[in-house]
Amino acid sequence: MGDYSQLPSLIGRLKAAAIDASMTGWAKSGAEYRDDSTSGYVTSTMYVTRPAGDGSGGGDVRMTGYGVMPPEFKNMFHERFDAIRSRVDEAFGPWLTLPDPAAIGRNVEVCRQVTRRLSGAASATAAGQTGAGVIASNVALIMESSDAMAGKAAAAYKATFLARIGPAVGGLQGISLVQGAAIAAEQGLWDSAREVVVEIVEKATRQMEAIYAGGAPGQLERGAHGGWLGGQGRPSVCIWWSLRRARGRWARPRDPERSRGR
Repeated sequence: MGDYSQLPSLIGRLKAAAIDASMTGWAKSGAEYRDDSTSGYVTSTMYVTRPAGDGSGGGDVRMTGYGVMPPEFKNMFHERFDAIRSRVDEAFGPWLTLPDPAAIGRNVEVCRQVTRRLSGAASATAAGQTGAGVIASNVALIMESSDAMAGKAAAAYKATFLARIGPAVGGLQGISLVQGAAIAAEQGLWDSAREVVVEIVEKATRQMEAIYAGGAPGQLERGAHGGWLGGQGRPSVCIWWSLRRARGRWARPRDPERSRGR
């Protein structure tokens, strides 16, 4: 499986594969898709440039054989390819900037160090293992030394300060433990999220490649091009020739003499 840092290039591959899938039924001929069509004695071949490996470009149309390129075809594939790229960007764009777990890990380490300094004994949490800190031993030493102190001032000092140090340190340690565990859980969440996003992109790419390899024409929306899309979800040159013939507008007939005799 790829790494999250490779996600932009993986998404580019997905765009290229999705465009291939939309051209199911067309043969790949170098840097172009190719479609051979015959209607009666008229044979034409249409070529459409393929996108680059990153999914960019493509969609230029040319035709060989008989006939003139219908103006409707000029931008049809540009629009189709752009729509596919936009849909992929819409789906995966928000997932390109997930938080970096390594940066979160630095905050986890900060919490671990704070917990260690506040700890009275070694402990283990989701944020990691921590050893005992020096605060607890220092507080114990102060309490032992204060036994020799007497008088009202000493009593007030013990009651208002020394007696409260232990609970205060324990409370701060508890906060540090909770905070560290929460940040560690967040780190694991984004680690998993990054892996899942990469997995989804790669699976979608393989599925698109399988669709094209299977050769089953897709049912694409006709949209503004209407009748210029064949029933199998791709432009049909045969439909175009039929329409031209019905209008009596053959562009380049095979037999000029026969054409003049019409």
